[in-house]
Amino acid sequence: MKYCIYSINDNFGRFDDEKVFLLQAFRECEYKIIIVSSTEYSGEDVEKARNISDELYMRVGGFNANRWKYALEILMRSPEWQEVDDLILMDDTFFGPLVSFAEVLEKMKEYDVWGLTAHQRYVYRRNIIGKFGIKCAPKDRFIQTYFLKFGKRALHSERFRNFFLTRKPYKRLFFYERDFEFILTEYFSREFSVGVYADTQEWESENPEAYYAPLIVREYDLIVKKNFPIIAKTAVTLEKSVQLLHDEGEQREKALVYIENNTDYDMRLIRDYLLLRYTTAELYQALNLNYIIKG
Repeated sequence: MKYCIYSINDNFGRFDDEKVFLLQAFRECEYKIIIVSSTEYSGEDVEKARNISDELYMRVGGFNANRWKYALEILMRSPEWQEVDDLILMDDTFFGPLVSFAEVLEKMKEYDVWGLTAHQRYVYRRNIIGKFGIKCAPKDRFIQTYFLKFGKRALHSERFRNFFLTRKPYKRLFFYERDFEFILTEYFSREFSVGVYADTQEWESENPEAYYAPLIVREYDLIVKKNFPIIAKTAVTLEKSVQLLHDEGEQREKALVYIENNTDYDMRLIRDYLLLRYTTAELYQALNLNYIIKG
């Protein structure tokens, strides 16, 4: 039995069609869907959320880990838990799929725990000690937790239960990073095989002042060279001054054109998401809309 727990942190109260499209892809891969949202939906939006999910929990605040824990505590008490052999934890910070998720899952099936990308820990310029006594050094790489996949061996281990259930809800970003995101990779690699779908080390910088995750500044390269299944929402709206530091700021434009011309993804899903959340002026700045071409 396969489950996907989808964490949503959004105060707009809208269950966008891009979320429906994303979750439908996992339904087609025979995943049961649990949605845990920070907001409360009503009307058409709550119906869309209920129609695409097996369980819907609303008004669950905090970080992703808090929402995943909320759903896991319920799921792990159910009789079904013993039959679960595949679990995806993901959040709502990306659009997709741009390619078949079935192909991605097949490629990574040998790993007990994996994610889509890894990242260098440049946030803090000193060593810090996280939960379970795990040391976090400034240049250590860790799986980014917007998408995590666990196989049966990891799921039914004491290590999994200890990591996700034996803690209080995170209230500050520092503790969330120190005791969850930064240490997850090291913690699970001590007992299980751990991997990432797309190796991005070739695009990582040694300069912490200019370093941004390839997920948000190498979106075109990821999609074209790594057959990447998603594009981060931050990559679409990242300010132009940051984009210009990487590939002369052309990654976003090339990525969006490529998605429109070479994938089955409906660009209207991205457009509708942006128009609901950003003003015209904000979109002008973020997307560098200096020219309007009649078409």
